[in-house]
Amino acid sequence: MGNDENDIKYAVVSYQDTNTLDKLWKAHITRAGMNDGKEFFIRNRANHRPEEAFKAGNDYFYFDENFDILMKAHEYRANSKYILKKYVGAVITWYKGGDFVGTYTIGGLYRTAVSKASYNALNDDGINEFMALKDKDQLELIVLNTGHHK
Repeated sequence: MGNDENDIKYAVVSYQDTNTLDKLWKAHITRAGMNDGKEFFIRNRANHRPEEAFKAGNDYFYFDENFDILMKAHEYRANSKYILKKYVGAVITWYKGGDFVGTYTIGGLYRTAVSKASYNALNDDGINEFMALKDKDQLELIVLNTGHHK
């Protein structure tokens, strides 16, 4: 891996090198090298609150030790953790938008772990939006921080 003049790290990797792509995605999700104790999570609601207050009383989505995506729901629900998307592997994909022509990034490939009927039954608009009407076993590419650049 090398650095450019803005200290943005790049990796040279083939789209066929699934082992390296997997390692890069996992390093990205665990914030390897940052050593800041923070973790990636995806907010369901109340986006204006700071991380500590947000996670204490709101639903959110997070990556578990297997890099699956779970929902952490309010404690009043009988089962407050739901696996929504199972990690399949990592792929190279391009950034969208005119600022990123010719720029690629790493993305996680996920398989929907639950049926549409099961997450619709939770009666939660945030989950429905996050799941994007995907049904069990459908694939989806997750990309983080695609809009961040200096």
